[in-house]
Amino acid sequence: MERTILPSWLSPVPREVGTPSAGKLTADQWRTFCTVHLVVSLIPLWATRSPGDYHRDILVNFLHLVNFTNLLHRRTLNPQRIEAIERENYAYLTGIRRLYPEFDLVPKHHMSLHLRPMLEGFGPVHGWRTFAFERLNQLFQSIPTNSLLGTYGLTLSSLMLNAH
Repeated sequence: MERTILPSWLSPVPREVGTPSAGKLTADQWRTFCTVHLVVSLIPLWATRSPGDYHRDILVNFLHLVNFTNLLHRRTLNPQRIEAIERENYAYLTGIRRLYPEFDLVPKHHMSLHLRPMLEGFGPVHGWRTFAFERLNQLFQSIPTNSLLGTYGLTLSSLMLNAH
């Protein structure tokens, strides 16, 4: 990670990622970590293994997720790209079911199978993804509540009043 030079539009990841001192990663940092740093690290480790090797299969499945993510975040969209997005997503989800049969898919996985109408109706994802909600969640997580619900409500109220 230290030797990787990221383009300015990618959010850098804390050097000590995975440790408590790094804190929680934002959605953008997770994207950078997975689509850049893990790809650079895992391909040399697992790509040369034989087909059918469990680690190679995990890598191939992970790369379907990376391709899905990268295609989904492009600034332009056309029918061929939508097809490729669906193909990569389906390959990734099929891989999860095969590699991790004990793992139950979650609602996000189901929702991802219904992206086509959203992409066709709203265009590229960058115009309608939920960064505003991510930032709001990050703000909520920074509020010290000590597990006191009443305090949380008062803090939220004062936060909303002071936002204007």
